[in-house]
Amino acid sequence: RLHAVWVQCRCSSSWLRTPASPMLRVLCCYDDLKGTAVVEEPAEGTANAFEIALANPAISSKAVKFDPLTGEVQELEAEIAAASFQNFGDGSQPGNTSNPDPGSRAFRLPDHFRLGITVDGVRHILEKRLCLQPPNYTSPASLGRYEERPEDFSEGHDLVEAIRRYLQETDNEQLSMAQVLHKTDKTGLDTYVGKANVMLCHWQGERVSSTLAAMQAYDRICPKEAPHRFFVDYFGVAHCKTADFTPEMVQELVSEIGTTVVVATPWNAPVALLRTWCIYEIGCTILARARLHVTLPPDAEESYNRESAEDTTALHTNRFKVDIEASEAQQSSDKQKILDYILDKPDMNERVAKAYAKAMGEYALDGSRHEEEELAEVLQQYDKVLRDVQEEYGEDGAEVGTVLQNLAGIHFGAGDMENALLRYEQALEVHRKARGSEHGIVMETLEAIAMVYTRVGKHQMAMARHNEVVRIRKKTLGLCHPEVGQSLHNLADAYKSQGKTEEALQKYREALAVNRKVHGNNHPAVATALCEIGLIHQNERDLDLALGYYAEALEIQRATLGNQHPSVGKTLNNIGALYQSQGKHEEALECSLASLAIKREVLGPSDPSMGQTLHNIGAALHAKGDWNGALEKYEEALALKRRCFGDGHVNVASTLANEAQVLSKKNRWTDALAKQQEAHSICVNALGQKHPKTVQ
Repeated sequence: RLHAVWVQCRCSSSWLRTPASPMLRVLCCYDDLKGTAVVEEPAEGTANAFEIALANPAISSKAVKFDPLTGEVQELEAEIAAASFQNFGDGSQPGNTSNPDPGSRAFRLPDHFRLGITVDGVRHILEKRLCLQPPNYTSPASLGRYEERPEDFSEGHDLVEAIRRYLQETDNEQLSMAQVLHKTDKTGLDTYVGKANVMLCHWQGERVSSTLAAMQAYDRICPKEAPHRFFVDYFGVAHCKTADFTPEMVQELVSEIGTTVVVATPWNAPVALLRTWCIYEIGCTILARARLHVTLPPDAEESYNRESAEDTTALHTNRFKVDIEASEAQQSSDKQKILDYILDKPDMNERVAKAYAKAMGEYALDGSRHEEEELAEVLQQYDKVLRDVQEEYGEDGAEVGTVLQNLAGIHFGAGDMENALLRYEQALEVHRKARGSEHGIVMETLEAIAMVYTRVGKHQMAMARHNEVVRIRKKTLGLCHPEVGQSLHNLADAYKSQGKTEEALQKYREALAVNRKVHGNNHPAVATALCEIGLIHQNERDLDLALGYYAEALEIQRATLGNQHPSVGKTLNNIGALYQSQGKHEEALECSLASLAIKREVLGPSDPSMGQTLHNIGAALHAKGDWNGALEKYEEALALKRRCFGDGHVNVASTLANEAQVLSKKNRWTDALAKQQEAHSICVNALGQKHPKTVQ
C-alpha cells in the first residue's frame, strides 16, 4: 500500500513528498522522475499523488492505477517491495521529521484476497464441494426466508470448520476455498469466482442462510453490477494457515475493493455494530473513502419497511450507537490489535454510526426508487447478451445454456418465478443437448427448477425433479458418493416440507447410510443426518427413539468438533426441548443452560438462536413453578426475538403466549390479556385464522 511517494525531480536534487490517497494507488515512475518509494502512515484528507504531481510545474509525471490481478501490477509491487531504504542523491534521507522504518516496506496483499465469489459460487461450494446439508446448510429453496425452528439452521462457525476439514482432506491447506474453485473448476468459472468487487461485512455467528439471503438481496437491489463477486471471509481466507486475516490485510482489502456492504441484521440494532471486526471494516471504509452500503435479508427488510413507515425518525443518526472498546471479538488478541490500529483515529465511534445511518438512508432511497427500473435495464442487457451468444455459438451452444441459467437466476432473485422457470427450463434443454443428460450442470439446473416449483407450491413437480437428480447421480456416481447423499437429503427435505414424514424419514436414513460409507461413523455429516432423524421422531412424539439419535449425534460432535462448538450447543438445545416434552424439567433445564453457556461463549449474546434457548429455559422454570425466573427468561427471549426477527414473526408469538400464561399465574390479568392478544394478532397476520397455531 502506497501511503506516500517520494520523488526526485530531474532538474533538482531535492526530494518531494507526494501523499497518496488510500483510494487510489499511484506510482510516479516515468520520464522526468527518478527514485524509489517509501511507506508512511496515510494522512487523512490528503490529495492523491497524481493530482499533486500535475499541480507542480517542476514535475512531469504519469500515474498508474493498480489492477491487482494483472501481471503488470504484480511486477510493480515486486519493484516496490525490493526497494531499499537508502541515502538518496544528496546523502539525506527523504522526509522532514524521521526516517522510514526499514521493516515497513509497502504492504503486499495476498493474491487470494483478491478473489470474490458470487451467490451461485457459494451454493456450488456448499452443495458440490462440501456436500453440506441442513442444519449445516439451508438448501437454496429456503434462501430468502428463514424460520427459527428447533436449531434447524447453522451458523457460519460451522461452515468455517467444514471448509477447514475440506482443505485438509484435499491437501489444499495453503489455499482458500475461492482459490480451490478458481484452480480446479473452469466450467462456469465466470459465474462462480473472479476479481472481488464487494467486501461483505458480516458476523460469522450469523446463520449461513441469512448471509446468503443478504448477498442475494444486494444482487437484487444493485442489479447493474450483478452478479457481484463478494469477498466473504468464509471463502476468501485460507483457514488452515495461521494469521491469514489481519488488520493490515483488512485495511488493504477494503481500500482495494472500494465497496463495503454491511449485512444489517437486525437493521435497527445490527449485530455488526457490536462486533470488533465489523466496526473496524466500516472504519477502514471511511478512512479509504470507499463506498459503504447495507443489505438486508428479507425478514430484516420486512421489519425495516414496517418500522420506517411508522416512524419518520427511524434513520436518525442518534439511533445507532457504536463503542468499539465495548465490542466483542471471538479472539481477545484480535480485538487488541484492532484497537491499536483504530483508537488513535478521532471520533471513530461517531463516524461509524453516522456512516451506517447514511448507508441505511441510501438503501431506503435506492430500494424504493430505482429497483424496478434497474432490474428492467439489466434484463434488457441480458437479453442482448443472449442474442449475441446465440448468434456466435448457435442456439444449442453450451455458452447459451450458461447465459440462460444466469438470466433465470436474476428472475428468481426478483421474485419472478414464472420467467425464472421458463429460463431454467430453456437452460436445461440446451445443457442436455450440449453436454448430455447426465452432466453435472444438468443436475444443478434440475435442482434449481425444483427450487422454483417448491417456491410456488408445486411440490409434486419439485419432487419429480429431485427424484430425477437422485436417479442420475446414483447411476453415474454410484451409491457411495457425497453428492448422492446430498441429493437424498434434498429429497428428504422436499418430503418434509409436504408433511410426508415417513418418506422424509426413509430418505434421511438413506442419506445417513451414504454418509457413514463415505465419511465413516465418526464424522459431523453423520451427526447432521442423525439430528434430522431425531427431529422427525421428536415431532412424532417418539421421544425415546429421538433421544437415542440425539445422543449419538452429540457424542460424534463432541469428539470431532470439541465441547464448545456451536453444533454441540444446538444438539443440547434440542435434547433440552425433548426432556421438557417428557416432563423431565431438571434435565431440560440442565441441557438448555449448557447450550446457553456454549452459545454465549462462542457466538456472543446477540445470536438469533439464543432466543429459542432462552425461551426453553423459561419453559423449564415455568414448569417447575418458578414464575419470576420464567418471566425473566421469557422477557430476555422476547427482546432478542423482536430484535432479530421483527415484531410480527410467529416465534415472537410463541414466547408472548407463554409469557401470558406466567402472568396469569401471578394474577396479572390485564398484562396477560395484552400479551395473548398480541400473540393472536401475529398468528392471524402471519398464518391466517384457521392455522393450528392461531387456533391454539
